Amino acid sequence: MFQLVCFLGLIAGSICRSDFFNGIEEVIIPHAVEQDGRIVGGWPVNISSHPHQVSFQNWHRHSCGGSLISSEWILTAAHCIASGVLRYQFRLGSELWAEGGLLVSPIVAIRHPLYNSSTLDYDIGLIKLANLQSEVADTIGFAQLPPEGWTPAPGATASVTGWGTPFSGGSLMDELQEVFVPIVSNESCEEYYREWLATRSYEVTDRMLCAGFVDGGKDACQGDSGGPLIVDGYLTGVVSWGNGCAFAGFPGLYASVPNLLSWIREETGL
Repeated sequence: MFQLVCFLGLIAGSICRSDFFNGIEEVIIPHAVEQDGRIVGGWPVNISSHPHQVSFQNWHRHSCGGSLISSEWILTAAHCIASGVLRYQFRLGSELWAEGGLLVSPIVAIRHPLYNSSTLDYDIGLIKLANLQSEVADTIGFAQLPPEGWTPAPGATASVTGWGTPFSGGSLMDELQEVFVPIVSNESCEEYYREWLATRSYEVTDRMLCAGFVDGGKDACQGDSGGPLIVDGYLTGVVSWGNGCAFAGFPGLYASVPNLLSWIREETGL
């Protein structure tokens, strides 16, 4: 997840949840506003449980997450698609962001045409891969897109995974982490953020969904931007932004896959 708010990448104090520690791009981290971007309150998991998980590699450094949705396409956050992204490599099939699995190259990067970097609305994008080989097929799989008309119910349990920092300004985790958080209705989310949003350009829209505990403690953070939020086996959200990481009263915000599904299918043919 970055602009000043953190795209859950890695820039201090975030709104988004990317990892741009190197300063390549500031993002609002939905779990990176102040730039946070890692799983907070989670635990290590094996890639076999999340074979769709992707690590964006910028100069051998993890910067964002993504989800493999077919042999050609990765779904991620628009704010993770920075200039120069076509020079990145993408690691598939490994719970370690720095080694193992398979490194593949991109040929096309697409941001949603209505993506707004000031509000993080339509924060969704696609990466088309060159040639996905099958050498490590046992650890590489595809995330399942939700059916038309499906939406997660408030209170439903969601799984979020990534290599982001365990706290704002911390270091990336070497091993893939997972945390469970409940879906929060957009109405409640708007209320939680009302005062905070009053002096900022961000907003909670229908292209977003919220997840997290009112008391905080568990969340995505810097470096998690672009990664998956899974509900009932469906790829339901894309880590986007938030006020810090796991702060009480501030659930994380995610691009809503169900509400952006038509664009995803139109671009990919899935």
